[in-house]
Amino acid sequence: MRNKRNGAKVPAPLCVAYFILTCFFFGGECTEDVSISDPAEIVSSPEFNFGISVNVMGRGRTKAYVGDSSCTYENAGDALPCMKWDNFEGKNSEKMLKMVDNSDEMLTGDFEIKYKIESTEVFMDKDEWVLLLSYDHKQGEILPLNSGVAPETLTDANSHVWLDDLAMTSDDVESVKFFCTSGQHNRVLNFMRSDERIKQSVVHGVVANNNVNDWTNAQLLEGHTALIPQNADDMWGRSGDPAASSCPTPTQSRDGCTDLLTYPFYRWGEINGVDKPIYAIVPDSTIPYGGVFMCDDPSGSADHDTSHQIWFKPKDPSKFILNSSSEWKTLHKFNVCPGCEPKNTREDAFSGLVDADAADVENGHYWFTNGTDTQILYVHNFGGTRFALLASNNARSNLFPLGTSKNNLNYVVDRAGGPLGRPLPDVDYIVGDFVSNAKYSQIKIFAWGYDSVDDSTSFSGNQGTTIEATWNAENLTTPVPRSEVEVVGSLHENAKYFIGDAVRMDVGLNANYNQATIGGAGVTSNTGDPSEWLFLGHGSNENDRSSEGWYDTSGNNKNCQGYTTWARFERPGECDLGKKSRMCNACYQTKRRAKLK
Repeated sequence: MRNKRNGAKVPAPLCVAYFILTCFFFGGECTEDVSISDPAEIVSSPEFNFGISVNVMGRGRTKAYVGDSSCTYENAGDALPCMKWDNFEGKNSEKMLKMVDNSDEMLTGDFEIKYKIESTEVFMDKDEWVLLLSYDHKQGEILPLNSGVAPETLTDANSHVWLDDLAMTSDDVESVKFFCTSGQHNRVLNFMRSDERIKQSVVHGVVANNNVNDWTNAQLLEGHTALIPQNADDMWGRSGDPAASSCPTPTQSRDGCTDLLTYPFYRWGEINGVDKPIYAIVPDSTIPYGGVFMCDDPSGSADHDTSHQIWFKPKDPSKFILNSSSEWKTLHKFNVCPGCEPKNTREDAFSGLVDADAADVENGHYWFTNGTDTQILYVHNFGGTRFALLASNNARSNLFPLGTSKNNLNYVVDRAGGPLGRPLPDVDYIVGDFVSNAKYSQIKIFAWGYDSVDDSTSFSGNQGTTIEATWNAENLTTPVPRSEVEVVGSLHENAKYFIGDAVRMDVGLNANYNQATIGGAGVTSNTGDPSEWLFLGHGSNENDRSSEGWYDTSGNNKNCQGYTTWARFERPGECDLGKKSRMCNACYQTKRRAKLK
């Protein structure tokens, strides 16, 4: 933006803006530009307040957006999964971020909040209104006008500029807004005009050829309760040149020209019990009827507190941008997971199932650590033994593709890139590389809803016909013979070997559409390859619905509602009592004594 230097007092705004730029972009010592007081990593409610605060002192605007990995500011809309969130506020300055789409359906998945600061030469609000005038008069105070100095703050700035001070013209104006309050009453004046006459007036502040209809036809804004301008019937500035840079001497007048401070509109008569409500910012007592600050106040009122603001909406707000960083900063990453609220804190994260046992936890979600990262996992107690959920393929969800499209390393249990889906047994889910170095001791496959994929069964409710297979294992990929596996339920005898990750064991990634299985499986070959016959994990037609299934002892293969894989594990260097070894028991007792201290 061009800066006018011929006497206008604008260095202060530039200095402040430069200070902000130094802090934001060059590591200066000052308060952080953006802070977040509640950086929740898992959000389970339909809306959430992260407690984000912006410190730009009014001389900067914050562009922001929230979205998934494909979201950009340019393609963001007004709702997730990709929405603009400028100044971290929604409609009506709402601070709560809604975790729903345009259909009001709650979303799930990973999202991140990104932002960048654009420093401005003037005070600009979140809706890109520029503050031209701000005076806060206190009763009994002598408050002179301070012309040519841009207000640096919303309140107590006590200064004003016009567009000519900013090297701008009426062509740069979209609208002009007036706001004021008075200590004498609780009415609020809040309106805007967009006509050519008011656009010209804010160039120099001059009001000439004033027309009362321009004021009475003004657009009243939210919260406006004042009696004027809609009931105005008189004004100063009835003649003169609207393009003049100032009113001719000696002074402003009713029949000559005036300015936007000196009685530009009022009502000369009583209305609603108020005698002659006036608008004026005239501290100069040498002017006729001067020495007053009035906001919808009766003519002749005693001195009192007032607050006045005049704003304009530029057609091109970018003219006020001193600097815009091209780099978007990531403020926060979070996962939306309804029903996934952890029962422990991240600081008390479990290193494995032994910790969960020691704490005697109930079924639910808990923070776990692998020594490097932390992640929320779902823990369930199966007949006295706790397991953590590694993978789930549920017929009611469609996160996973159909059939052979699952033959992809993106669907191995320890997939790169972190978890996929929500850690719940009744939806699609894969734990991801959080467990890539885990020390396993047991693996379990649990499936339910055999030949019933109409959502009438669930893990936590009526399970229908189930199958369960549990075995000791040090990893997910070593085939374990059936003789070492505890099978509960009807399962065909050709399920001879059991593995914890069928996609990983599909060497050629060429399993057919029924053999392709998320998580563990029961296969025929001692190689563990599901493409060489599969009996646990094999549905009847997995091209029709994303699910798994199994063969019963009679040779009937059917799809099932839910198919899950679980494990007991510790992080490397830890141990699990699942194997009942003396070494593990000693390790456990050592850990337990350390925790008790």
